Amino acid sequence: MVCLLSVDVSEPYRGATVHRMDFLKQQWCKVDDLGGRAFLLSLYVFGASCSGDKCGLRQNCLYLPDPDEKTLQIFNVKGGSVELQKLDEAPVSDKSFWVVPTDP
Repeated sequence: MVCLLSVDVSEPYRGATVHRMDFLKQQWCKVDDLGGRAFLLSLYVFGASCSGDKCGLRQNCLYLPDPDEKTLQIFNVKGGSVELQKLDEAPVSDKSFWVVPTDP
């Protein structure tokens, strides 16, 4: 489960936390490592999970595009940092989606 942290919905997210379900205890447990994976998110839905190094992405990071604001937020789960990249050249859109490679 990914929780995006915000003070005001009109501003970029300030952080994110990731939790996994411990089925023995029947509770969510916070994690600070994605096992080298990258999570590709879309607003309101999960996008995909892939090996960060094999796909040229940062390991243990969450990627979240905002097509309305033309930005990409990168959350480092291990380090706790948040980076905001401007995507000025991105086309205008009301949706974002990911195209991810598949293994042969």
